[in-house]
Amino acid sequence: MAQPLDSPPFGHHGGIARRHGVWISRGGLHERDSGRAYDTHAFVDGVGLLAAAYRKPYGKSLTPPVAAGGSPVGSGATTE
Repeated sequence: MAQPLDSPPFGHHGGIARRHGVWISRGGLHERDSGRAYDTHAFVDGVGLLAAAYRKPYGKSLTPPVAAGGSPVGSGATTE
């Protein structure tokens, strides 16, 4: 499920970076901002703060595709 970068799952990376004093480069994040979904690559610095993020639009909505039979379908690929 796409979430904002300041949500707890993403904040977890900041805690790890701060605790170990390292930068973390994390790709494949499904981010939500202003009703749009993005495939985001984020960089967290050694004090746990978001240093940079690169976003690619992810589809046209936040509603996941549904397979025949009504089951949600998950995908880690972006639409380009």
